Amino acid sequence: MTAVALKSVDSDVLAEIQGFLPCATPDRWIENALEHPALMLIDHANCEKKAASTAISLINRYTNNFELLNKMSRLAREEMRHFEQVIALVRRMSVNNLRTGGE
Repeated sequence: MTAVALKSVDSDVLAEIQGFLPCATPDRWIENALEHPALMLIDHANCEKKAASTAISLINRYTNNFELLNKMSRLAREEMRHFEQVIALVRRMSVNNLRTGGE
């Protein structure tokens, strides 16, 4: 991880994240993320939206599995809450659109 990225990350939090990940994050990925924060947040918002959409799709497909229905319902709400948090950050950056150039 680059020195710039480490400045604002608590070492305990960093250790926990690195312990969770199966491999180290490449420095170039971190550099790109730091150079293009709006694009990173837009991508993150779209991932949250897709996760919620997938949970809802599973609810529609497995209507007889009540345990799964309950878990997917909670997951969809959680992911949409994350989506709301990310778009609030995007909005603070005065970004007016969640689309990227490839869409």
